[in-house]
Amino acid sequence: MARELRKQKKVLSLSSETEEINESYWDNYEDVVPSNITSSSVLVDPNLQRSHLQDENKEPQIENSQIRKKKKTVKPMRPCLYCKKPFTKVSQHIKRMHADEIDVKTMLSLPKEDQDKKKRMILKRGVYNYNIDLLKNDKSAEVMMLRKQNIENGVVICEKCSGTYGKSKFYLHKKKCEGGSQIVVNVKSNENGVSEKLLKENILDNFRKESSEVTKLCRTNPIVLQYGKDQFKSIVAHPSKEESKKKQVRGSMRLLARFLLKFVEIGKNKHPDICYEDFINTKYFRIVEETIFVIAINEKEKNVQHSVKLHLQAIINSLIGTLNSDYIIKEDKTKKQSLLDFKELFTQSSKTLFNVAQAHVKLDRTKELRKPMLLPLEDDIKLLKNYIYKEISNINMLNERTKEVFIIARRLSVCLLTFLNVRTSFEASALTIENNNEVRENKWVDTQRLKSSVKSSAQKSLVDNTKIAFLNGKGNRLVAVTIPVFLIPIIEKLVDPNIRTTCDIDKNNKYAFPSTGNSQGHASGWHEVSEVCTNAKLSNNITADKMRHGAATIFGGMDNATNAKAEEGDSGSAQARLTQSFHAKNILPVEYYNHILHLRAGLMLLLKKDVAKDDVLKANDDFHNFVCYLEILFGVQYSTFNIHMLLQLSKSV
Repeated sequence: MARELRKQKKVLSLSSETEEINESYWDNYEDVVPSNITSSSVLVDPNLQRSHLQDENKEPQIENSQIRKKKKTVKPMRPCLYCKKPFTKVSQHIKRMHADEIDVKTMLSLPKEDQDKKKRMILKRGVYNYNIDLLKNDKSAEVMMLRKQNIENGVVICEKCSGTYGKSKFYLHKKKCEGGSQIVVNVKSNENGVSEKLLKENILDNFRKESSEVTKLCRTNPIVLQYGKDQFKSIVAHPSKEESKKKQVRGSMRLLARFLLKFVEIGKNKHPDICYEDFINTKYFRIVEETIFVIAINEKEKNVQHSVKLHLQAIINSLIGTLNSDYIIKEDKTKKQSLLDFKELFTQSSKTLFNVAQAHVKLDRTKELRKPMLLPLEDDIKLLKNYIYKEISNINMLNERTKEVFIIARRLSVCLLTFLNVRTSFEASALTIENNNEVRENKWVDTQRLKSSVKSSAQKSLVDNTKIAFLNGKGNRLVAVTIPVFLIPIIEKLVDPNIRTTCDIDKNNKYAFPSTGNSQGHASGWHEVSEVCTNAKLSNNITADKMRHGAATIFGGMDNATNAKAEEGDSGSAQARLTQSFHAKNILPVEYYNHILHLRAGLMLLLKKDVAKDDVLKANDDFHNFVCYLEILFGVQYSTFNIHMLLQLSKSV
């Protein structure tokens, strides 16, 4: 209000100044206007006179742009620390209704700045107690912050200062407030609540039905169940690659159950009353160390599995956070303190426990890197490609609706899509029935508009013979997937409900390439590719650890049109159509295509297992041609230092 009054006074002062100027002007009217001009000779509009009189009687008006009204912000309802009821003006409520409380009396006796700090602490404690009560009742979707009620990305509750902070901004608070336990709440995953029924259907029911001790413990032990539920919440919050994540959760639960069983087995020799929850007791920490070493030993090969040790380390660290949140919510201070002591001891001992395992894993990764010598032979890739197209053309799912034919069709389709899309990090076997429906209806691509914008015949052929789908990738990303048109009829048969019922596929399975039996998951792409390579009788299987990406590049750029005509004599075969659609030679101009071939030829010569001197000389010539023609075709600005380094590549072989 004070600011608005100041603006009004300023406007009034301006208007008074203009009136004084006008009065002085009319005082000198006779000096300005010649005497021979009378009032009757001046044409005056009566409407203007009337409007002038009206304006004189009115007060000066102030435009809306001069007075900026603040938009009213609705404060969220915040709970009172003492009566636990929500109020919009909770600080005023506390001063009026709870002035007798010790903390409130202390607050009111302080200076203004200190009083605000104390008031904020009381408000934070009220929100903290409110959130803890919600978590006890499994209503984490209603968790609130001090200034916000609708939270999307989850919150972190700090026990030390009783504050509730957003996940993305918690690192700023962590710099100021060191120490203290934290409760991480994924709000998105709890909008509908992760019920016991949902956990049972997605995780527990998918364990093997054998009545082993590990499986029983996974289904009954509260520690393993709490860990599994906490891990399952992250799947609900981020459903990309859902099936693979469920397998990881089940594998981690099994390993945790094995650890607890072995811990009790070893501990009972010295402590007969030991139980599963005692592993967080620092008194039994030496038994925990021994258990980790025993679990990591492979009994068949009599060696240490270092990756298992690191997996156990990750599980125990995650379990500490899960149990810590549980103990805070249940207000079990004894167990909470015991857990914090165990956490400190485990962190200090991690160097001696896991440093050797980390070193061995790094060394194994270095040995098993995708080295050039592991690159598959081009003849093997050509054999695999010919085998896939030949077998696809022989599939007849109209007359043969057996389980064996279904598996063959699924295996070949997954293998082909894997090689066509492997560079986009796409898991071909994760294609769903809904994705297939979108492909059928061209929901992602306007083909008519695309054809009108495409000029060359090769590109038009590519549009006609290719379908596009977008699938959920890692995180929230969408991944583009190319599907050849000749494969669509086979996929349509794989998603046909009648055929799936005949082939023993679960009716609720949502995947286009489903696992058989009562499984809700999809087939494993790695195993499907491996089976096809075995059936094609390759000298070496093409897998992820043997340059699958490199094999996919050769697979996509291989010209098999001549082989297709010689072997099948049919230019309209599946292989010829796919070659016409995907072959780079039909898309790039000839000079650009030949230019890339120089680089490819040089690299292939130097990546051979046995490189001769003539190969080095030929590769050097190819690199020289590639570098020289690059400036002509693309411009001098693209002839960078990395391009120039190709000229030195053959000298390092």
